[in-house]
Amino acid sequence: MNFFSIHLPNEDATDLFGRKLGSLLASGHLLAIMGEMGAGKTRLARAIGEGMGLHDAVTSPTYSIVQEYRGAVNLIHIDAYRLSVPEDVDSIGFEEYLKRHAVIVIEWAERLAGRLPNDRLNLTMEAPDPSGVERRALMEAGGECHAALLDDLKESLEQ
Repeated sequence: MNFFSIHLPNEDATDLFGRKLGSLLASGHLLAIMGEMGAGKTRLARAIGEGMGLHDAVTSPTYSIVQEYRGAVNLIHIDAYRLSVPEDVDSIGFEEYLKRHAVIVIEWAERLAGRLPNDRLNLTMEAPDPSGVERRALMEAGGECHAALLDDLKESLEQ
């Protein structure tokens, strides 16, 4: 596994990080975003969509569970917060989404443990201060495709 961590001192830094990550994504990338309530998962997903050049703002699909966005590369945004048993995952057609030619971003991905492919980028959002504004993003890439993505992201952030 390939690891990387970045300090995000404010919301602008989180947005910039998400846009840079979004600009590097291609069909087949899967981002498994984890973190506590209020850690910035949806904010990050919105910035990723901006970086992908999507015209529609990415919003939280908590109640619809899945939201799709069309662009040069399509984005499938899944919020697994309301999924509590394996049958729930099957009911949304999760396996079919994995076969689509799109970027997949999953919030609350820890709820899909054991169902996610190994080739993915795990991204954990942590709020180290009580304000919840200052954050740290911890990333772990599994598989060659996502290891290359993480290397490209590191290089992009150093510029």
